[in-house]
Amino acid sequence: QGHEDHMDLTMFYLGKNSFRNIALILRTVMNIQVSHTTISNWCTRFAPMFQNIAIQLIPMLNLNSDEWHADETVVKIQGQKYYLWLILDSETRFVLGFHLSPHRDSPQAFSILEAVRPLGTPRAIVSDRYAAYRAPVKALHGVEHIRVESFLNTPPETVPLDRTNGAPRPLKWCMVTAAMVH
Repeated sequence: QGHEDHMDLTMFYLGKNSFRNIALILRTVMNIQVSHTTISNWCTRFAPMFQNIAIQLIPMLNLNSDEWHADETVVKIQGQKYYLWLILDSETRFVLGFHLSPHRDSPQAFSILEAVRPLGTPRAIVSDRYAAYRAPVKALHGVEHIRVESFLNTPPETVPLDRTNGAPRPLKWCMVTAAMVH
């Protein structure tokens, strides 16, 4: 059973598969009968272990890359509109920090950039042309602000936040608890 646990967890955390998908893959490819609920329980049971490992590995990561990408997107939670603010490392594609807020303004951009500050200093912050990023990036003395055109007519595989939808270089959610802003 240990081998199935490991494989299921890998498919879920690295492969971005649903629990039902993993159960189907195990049944069809390896002739292993397991319910999606059992797989969910395994992930819940082992998540703290993975978090502890991630916390131990974080100091070994070089997050001082040349560029970090800042972006925000709208999400609905229980019918309410919120903004999910993200900072991504351009080289590792790790989500360095995130912030969920009902507001889309400069104080939110300040919050997320301040939260990821202990992780290093990039040469540049890349964002869209949204004005809320201007002052917060300027406050990071010596960091260039690269403002790009809107991603509206851009292929999804080139947009940082859309790389999770089957694109060649998916985002990696790094469990950097120090960078989580509430």
